[in-house]
Amino acid sequence: MAGADEEGKKKALTYYKILAAVWFVLGAGLLILAIIATLNRDPDLFGPPYFIGGYIAGILGLIVALQCGFIAYKGPNATSNEDKKNLGSLIQFQYMTSFFLIFGCIVGLIMAGIGGIANSDELSSLNNTLAIVIMVGCIIGLVCSIGSICVVSTYGKYFGLIMKRSGRKGRMVMVNIHATGVNDSTVHPTGNSSRVNELQRENELIQQQIELQKQLNQQQQYGGGFTGGPPPPPAYTSDPVYPPR
Repeated sequence: MAGADEEGKKKALTYYKILAAVWFVLGAGLLILAIIATLNRDPDLFGPPYFIGGYIAGILGLIVALQCGFIAYKGPNATSNEDKKNLGSLIQFQYMTSFFLIFGCIVGLIMAGIGGIANSDELSSLNNTLAIVIMVGCIIGLVCSIGSICVVSTYGKYFGLIMKRSGRKGRMVMVNIHATGVNDSTVHPTGNSSRVNELQRENELIQQQIELQKQLNQQQQYGGGFTGGPPPPPAYTSDPVYPPR
């Protein structure tokens, strides 16, 4: 199991290195294109700024690049529980940032399509080219964001991250076991003494007991179910009492 864990961590850190490099180039490129488009925008052009996606995706892309680079740098040396906890928290933050980046790339595509491609007759050749390049960059960023989320979902367990249902609606959330005091051996479902699985089973049993109690209370309220045990037997005295003659 230890060998498989180390192999999984190495693969994940390799992917993080690649993502850090791609996002640094892509984020910096989109940000530069947005600045150039801002400086060369036609003031008489009507409609939303087509380069807004370059700013959103560019800034968030640089943030993700820094996060992935820091994860790749700190990952091999995270041996203590405190280091593992901090690394897991950083991966969680990068996971959430990737979701925001997906929405940023979608906004960039819409803005570049409406304000750029749709108004291609009114735009200069430079602005038209910038709009197309920003759209291509947002498409690449969208693919990279989804790939980043897949990396965390696939290899997060090797860094102490597990998916768990939370709340009444049963939404899936990512839990850092190093932040909850659970040992590394509890991450994998094949462990014989997995405390995470035990806690989940206990929670399910408690929920079932609560549901059964609600059903019994409803049956008692409407008189259609079990209302209690048989009445207690009458009490007798130690000596029999006879009537007077």
